Parts: sequence; structure tokens; C-alpha cells
Amino acid sequence: MIKPKNLTSYSKKKTNNSIGLTKILLVLTFIVLFIPSVSAEVTNLHISPDNPNPGDEVNISGTATTDDVEATVEFTKSVNVSEGKYSYTINNVKIPEGDNTFKVIADGVKNLKVDANVWWAPTLSSDASDGTASVGTSMVPSGTYDITISGDAQDDTSSVDLTIVATRVLSTDSSGNFEFSYDTDPIPEGDFSLTVGSESRTINLAYTEYHPYDLDRDCMIDISEVNTAIDDYRTGQGPVISDVNNLVDLYRMQVDCCE
Repeated sequence: MIKPKNLTSYSKKKTNNSIGLTKILLVLTFIVLFIPSVSAEVTNLHISPDNPNPGDEVNISGTATTDDVEATVEFTKSVNVSEGKYSYTINNVKIPEGDNTFKVIADGVKNLKVDANVWWAPTLSSDASDGTASVGTSMVPSGTYDITISGDAQDDTSSVDLTIVATRVLSTDSSGNFEFSYDTDPIPEGDFSLTVGSESRTINLAYTEYHPYDLDRDCMIDISEVNTAIDDYRTGQGPVISDVNNLVDLYRMQVDCCE
């Protein structure tokens, strides 16, 4: 007579195996997430305009030594605390297609919550350790989002610092060249950092009044911009001779022409 199997014992073994497999997957995920990435060597990094206004589109191009290169934008926003809570919404965050990651770090808080304000996206949350909390995700589909960052501030804190880090992976062409554009509309006035591979730049985002013929908006007049003004003068499209002379002087002296 065949004895029936011990179903309780079998169930326990199956459960233990599942737990063991889950632990292995978590360990592997942790290892993958924290393997240091190798930054591609980047040359000829060009950013235009050099001095963008809030809301401008910044164009970035250069050459890398690898097929892919990471581009990271990072900025910090100080947010006032009201009745022990903080909240900050970033509107019109445009996420392009491809590999994207998004991370928020909050200092001076008890906890942190990040909500993309769409029905299908889960709310990310974290409790703080020593006043700092962070959340991040690499599962960011393309689209435009209004992202709300909120939580409880530490006691007797009047403001908290929120650091937003957005990274995307760029593909290079057969010659190693890459180019992309970044909409600064979600970024507040002030400095933000741009890191592409091995190269980092600090960009100041502030309202600047540019000379009408500072076409590349670098606060300097070059010869091509002088020639454009001369052509416009000859065809009667705008500047008078005194304007052209002033532009020539700015070019010759190579002084800052922004206000």
C-alpha cells in the first residue's frame, strides 16, 4: 500500500524554497544596482545657450568613447515648511523615450513621498534616516508628468532641501557623437549641474536680457552675428548704422553684452 505524501512537509519545503529564491533575487538586484558604472570619456562637450533663461531648451552635444553615455541633470530646491509639512510640485516634467531614472533626496525630513499624479503610477515613499530620505526608480515611461514631492519635516525646521536627480542613457553614432536637448521648464532659477559621461558642468539658470543679435545667446558677439546685422541693415530689416557700429565695437572689445 502506497502511503500518502506528507502534504504539510511538502508545503513547508515549497514555501522555504520560494523564500530562498526571493532572497537570492533581492541580493542579485542589490548587487546589480550598486555595481559602480564606468563613465564614458567625453570630449568636445558643447552646451547652448551658455546662459539659459528659465524655460529655455538647452542643447547638448559631444563625442564619447562608448556606444552609450549617461547624462544626468541635478538641482536642489529649498522648500518652506508649513505646520510641520512640506510640499513641492514640479510641473510639465517631460520624460523622453529610452532608459531613464529619477531620484529624489530630501534633507531635514521625517519621511518622503513622491507622486507622479497619474492613476497607474505607484506612489514612492521612504522614512528618513538621520533626517535624510530618498526614493528613486528606473521604471519611468516616456510622457509628461506633474510630480509632487511631500512629507513631514523634522521638528523645528523652517525649510527642507530637495535634490532631484534625473538620468537618461544616450546612444552615440558610429563616430561616437551624441546630441540631445533638455527642457529647463521644471528647473527653478539658480545653478544646476549637468554631467555627461566623464564631464560635468554647472549651469546658471537666470533671467537674462540678451542683445538682439546675440543669436547663440552666449553674451558675446561674434563675427557671424555682426555680418547678420550688416545684412539686415543693407536690406532695411531693422538696425540703423549706429546699431551696427555698436555691435562692431562689442565684437572688437569682446565684452559681455548681456544685462
